[in-house]
Amino acid sequence: MLAISLRGMPATFGVAVLNVVLVAVVSTPLVYLVIVRVLSKRIKDQELDRLDDRAADVKDRRRVERALLMFELGIERSGEVVFLTDSDGNIIYVNPAFEQVYGYKRDDVLGKTPRIIKSGTMPQEAYEQFWATLLAKEAVAGELVNKTKDGRLLTVESSANPVLDEHGTIIGFLAIQRDVTRREETERALRESEQRLRTLMEKIPDGVGVLSRDGDIIYANPAVSKMLGYSAEQLRGKPVREFQHADDRDRASQRTKELFRESAEFPSEYRLVRADGTALPIEISSRVIEYEGQPALLATMRDLTERRQLEDQLRQSQKMEAVGQLAGGIAHDFNNLLTVIQTSSELIADSLPVRVPELATDLDEVRTAVTRGKRLIEKLLQFSRRGDLTFKPLNVGHVVQEFEPTLRRLLPEDIEIRLEVGDEVPPVHANPGSIEQILMNLATNNSHAMPSGGTLAISVSAERLTMDDTQRGAAVTAGRFVCLSVQDSGSGMDERTREKLFDPFFTTRSLGGGTGLGTAVVYGLVNQHSGMICVESKVGLGTTIKVYLPVTTDAARSARPTPAPERRPEVYGGTETVLVTEDEPALRRAAKRSLERLGYTVLLAADGEEALELYRREREQVDLVMTDIVMPKMGGRALYDAVRSEEDGIKFLFASGYTAGDIQERAFLDPDFPFLARPWTIDELA
Repeated sequence: MLAISLRGMPATFGVAVLNVVLVAVVSTPLVYLVIVRVLSKRIKDQELDRLDDRAADVKDRRRVERALLMFELGIERSGEVVFLTDSDGNIIYVNPAFEQVYGYKRDDVLGKTPRIIKSGTMPQEAYEQFWATLLAKEAVAGELVNKTKDGRLLTVESSANPVLDEHGTIIGFLAIQRDVTRREETERALRESEQRLRTLMEKIPDGVGVLSRDGDIIYANPAVSKMLGYSAEQLRGKPVREFQHADDRDRASQRTKELFRESAEFPSEYRLVRADGTALPIEISSRVIEYEGQPALLATMRDLTERRQLEDQLRQSQKMEAVGQLAGGIAHDFNNLLTVIQTSSELIADSLPVRVPELATDLDEVRTAVTRGKRLIEKLLQFSRRGDLTFKPLNVGHVVQEFEPTLRRLLPEDIEIRLEVGDEVPPVHANPGSIEQILMNLATNNSHAMPSGGTLAISVSAERLTMDDTQRGAAVTAGRFVCLSVQDSGSGMDERTREKLFDPFFTTRSLGGGTGLGTAVVYGLVNQHSGMICVESKVGLGTTIKVYLPVTTDAARSARPTPAPERRPEVYGGTETVLVTEDEPALRRAAKRSLERLGYTVLLAADGEEALELYRREREQVDLVMTDIVMPKMGGRALYDAVRSEEDGIKFLFASGYTAGDIQERAFLDPDFPFLARPWTIDELA
């Protein structure tokens, strides 16, 4: 009890302390207890006696009794640290809160100065100023860093007051303190959390914004500014409708009302408008939150531009794959028809007893049409990436330079060709014929945009593409590429035409003016070479198409290609017996008549099972089996395996309207097997 430690203290000291405590309680926000216990029963009796001597006022007596009783109860039960010192600064009283906060017992600190709880972390000047203010009879309030018995540092809010007697002389000091260490830690953690959140908002790639109930932008993180091209200051306070696409505003407004009404989270897709006027597709997820005491809308936005590009590329790839499969099927049937037409025209020409000029001209037209049809099928197969290509290290610049004379003959005379090939063009892994066809198709297509003449600039250069560059085109990796660029000075294209540029059978030319396969074939060939295409075009400003082919890892530099001399194959006939297996009657007849004209004996079978049965009957006569690959009942490969199991030395010739690559995939046919692709001529068959 304080009464023991203050025994012998004059009553005037008790009154002074009471006055100081009452003033401190009223004047400082740090103390929320009105009165604390500090005086002993003896002080109470002395004060009451003094009041009896001065005036026998019962009301005053009772008021003091109540005040002192509250003082006595409050100071001992207070959660605030309270301690008293004499005029020399020696501690004469501490309350239980002091013991609990600092870890000292009363007996440990009585008679000692407050230096016992001094941490020493504050500047010495601060302590000197603190003491000088008290000696000047002024109260001191502020934060101090003190130390507990076990060495822990505490931050306390302190209010220290000098205790004066009735003559104004300092007779002691009263200190009231509150431990705010936890609050400091909480505030520090809050500041750190806010800093982390601020850093996250600044670094996160998604846009984050806060909208008021009226739709005004309260906050927008840097990602939103980057997406739209406006600074945070330009966005803050503006209605969000100003940045929404006109066609999406009503839908967005309706969705916002639903959010505030239902307090749910709705993912949506809208279009915003950038500072440059272009549309920005976004996916937005919003929910209602409380922001600065008011309901607000927290919106998280993600730029869908890249996703849209990837989706477009996927749709384009799927579309090309579907058309490619269709093209492969068409090519097979068409090749079979061309074979019949080709051989029939040759047989008719050879059957004429004398040369009739008019009839010979008609037959030449038929054979010319067959040749054109064969080239068309080759385009279809190259577009569908089913054509058979041989790749090797190749200098694209050399190929272009060698092909330039041919290109000048193909294009109208009023189109000027400007060719520029870089000095150091690294090799690519490519097919020479494909490079020529890419160049021819692009040059022809670009020339159509210059009906009145113009300039066609062709260049070959080495470039290094980054990940940002490769995202514009196909799914290729960044690295070194050779760029084949074809630029015209023509009319250019609008956005709709540019999007359909590589669609098969799409053409801007009049009916009958083109097949619409030129750029589609380019698309297929470039993909077959693991490259990508970029198109830049504006109406009235011409078109530039750039084909990027990856540089080969083969260290060998490619030499300038030397064209092989054309040789007409030698034609032979024979007297052997050939077993022809073909499910198409017209093809069977064409093969039979062609072989018989060459002197062979021909046996016919409509499928593999019939051919196997016929072979077993006539095995002594059969010298060669000429068979289709894909047939009902038993295919050509199964027939081969069955015959070879019985006669290992029998020879086979495979024929098909499919390409060799397709046949190898379908029938697991070894590339070294003799294979004749349709359409074939009689000379090629021989």
